[in-house]
Amino acid sequence: MTFTQHTRGNTTGKNKPQAFLLAAPGDAKESAQLVEMLLDMTIGANLCVWTSDELPDSTQLGQLGDMSLFVLAMTKSLAGEHTEAAAGAVRFCYEHKIPLLPVYYISPSSATEPAGSFYRAAGMAVGDRKGRLELDGPRAASKDFKEQFARKLHTLVMSDELSEEIRRDAFEKQIFLSYRKIDREQALAVMKAIHDLPLCESLAIWFDDFLIAGQDFNEEILKQLLDSDAFALTVTDHLTEADKNGRKNYVQREEWPRAAQSKTEEKRILVEAESTDHSKLSQEMDPPVTGTIPVGDSQALREAIVRARLLDESGQEPTARQKYLLGMAYLSGIRVEKDEERALRLLNEAADTGCGEAALQLGFMYLARVGVERNNDEALRWKRRAFDLAEQQFMKDAAMALTLAHRTAFGSDGLVLMEYAADHPEAARYVCRGMRSMLNHAPQRVLDYETKQVLLAQTWLDESEIHFEKPAQLSQEELARHRESVETGLGILNALPSLDDEGKYQLAGGYGELGEIARWQNRQEESEKYYRKGISILQELADKTGSIIYRRSLAGFWDALGNLYRYAPDFEKAREAFGRGLKLSEAIYAERGLPNDMEGLAISLHNYGSLLDDDKEGEKLMTRAVELLEKNVEENPQDPYLREELEAFRADLRKQKNKPLITALISLGIVLIIGGAIAGGIFYLVSEILA
Repeated sequence: MTFTQHTRGNTTGKNKPQAFLLAAPGDAKESAQLVEMLLDMTIGANLCVWTSDELPDSTQLGQLGDMSLFVLAMTKSLAGEHTEAAAGAVRFCYEHKIPLLPVYYISPSSATEPAGSFYRAAGMAVGDRKGRLELDGPRAASKDFKEQFARKLHTLVMSDELSEEIRRDAFEKQIFLSYRKIDREQALAVMKAIHDLPLCESLAIWFDDFLIAGQDFNEEILKQLLDSDAFALTVTDHLTEADKNGRKNYVQREEWPRAAQSKTEEKRILVEAESTDHSKLSQEMDPPVTGTIPVGDSQALREAIVRARLLDESGQEPTARQKYLLGMAYLSGIRVEKDEERALRLLNEAADTGCGEAALQLGFMYLARVGVERNNDEALRWKRRAFDLAEQQFMKDAAMALTLAHRTAFGSDGLVLMEYAADHPEAARYVCRGMRSMLNHAPQRVLDYETKQVLLAQTWLDESEIHFEKPAQLSQEELARHRESVETGLGILNALPSLDDEGKYQLAGGYGELGEIARWQNRQEESEKYYRKGISILQELADKTGSIIYRRSLAGFWDALGNLYRYAPDFEKAREAFGRGLKLSEAIYAERGLPNDMEGLAISLHNYGSLLDDDKEGEKLMTRAVELLEKNVEENPQDPYLREELEAFRADLRKQKNKPLITALISLGIVLIIGGAIAGGIFYLVSEILA
């Protein structure tokens, strides 16, 4: 098997995050496209992408344990003919905690083949016996494929700036760790033993697991050995065994002699990872390996590290920022082994002592199930902490504080939206006001005028959100206050000479919010006008970019306009609007199928189905809506808004199912009334005749 390295501009791949692209041998076109996209992204300048001419087997996968990312080109060939190889790669990533990014050149639905076969095989490979494993990833057929790809990539691979800061500032000293490949588990135990010692977590450990196929093996190893501050040897009986060619093995032949030449005795730390034959080590290693330290003797190991002058004898605790960098290093495996448990503890300590970036990272981890179980309450707690710290840091570093505050507060998983979803509207408004205060007091050098105005408008528009506040329960006075906030935000945006796509998107959202408020103020004509304005802007953005974000919002606007017509009532117009929303939602879900897309489709199905003249067809669509929401709630059990929405949909479905019975009862009642009237008339006539 041949591994090939790809970097932007054919620069060196050393000290860069490494990504491996798994593609079937016949999928050269797809492989080339993905390599180009990976290197073309903003983060691509700091990425080294590896490809192979064959699919690696389990042994060859073992050479890829240092990867920061696995990308799977999910074609008909890889998912079908090579299902087992793809499933093996999934298992390898799960075992080594390597982020996985599948890119779908086929339908990603588990209901279609060959994706279904791949999911079943991958589920079995990782122990998911229920066969529910599905892996999110961008779909090549979607209009905003590159946008999806970039967004997913940036959540999985660290930014250039942070990666460089970790390499530069996180570690005090570096140890070169030597071991036989067969002793990889023992080497990991040695690393853990060192990092478990007090004040030793900031020691970087370079080991040849960081080497990947294709690098100049000898050159890189010898350079790292010479550059490191100390040398550690993983001692087992395998050190004296010959290699597959019958010669002295590489450690015995190259690494150990070089270490003896370049490092003084106190700089050589010999850790006995398991009971060994000391006489053989003395006779067959040159120079002799003597004075080993058992891996479990932490006192002796610490004394050896002190003798090697690897510790900062001042005994100063790392700063909150340093702990954050260390936590991110262990989370990603930069210059140390990957250790999510240690990363989680370091990030907690950093956040507790004032690092807002660490708090925000913890919020992300609890939302994305990185190293922890998904927990919305914990995610919310840490995002609140991040925003509070941003406010506290504002006077010291306004630029950094604003960046942290904005990343924390806004977006699809932002603190504002999470507070609303958790039924904390006042807390959401507090965040908007806090952000606005920082923006108003930010020095001119930090933000240009237009950027500042767009961000200010965002705070006003998000503060006015009534969707989660059960608008039917708001008083006219409260609705008027919300309206004033929206109009303020819209006034800021409309006063700007030009708007980029993001500014136009905010403008559309503002008109949508104003339309919603006007509807609850019983201003139907105004409401329709504002919804139509928002639809016009979103349609322009969707036509221009094909973005799923804009198309999904457009579907929401059609549903909102449909609801306006439903209660007018004008059922014909309502059905037309709901039908447009459903068409968009179906296409988006087919392209991507993420939880937000699932909820959007459920809403569109429910709305359109509830207004169909054909009761059976309506019941069919509303049943599918409930099933989609049930799946969404199962995946996000801590989201109270989703549960409420599901119960409302179930209640409406029960009513839909009872429609034929109610219609029949009404018809029977009418028959009985008419029959009674006729009988009464006949009785009257007979009475008159007899009289």
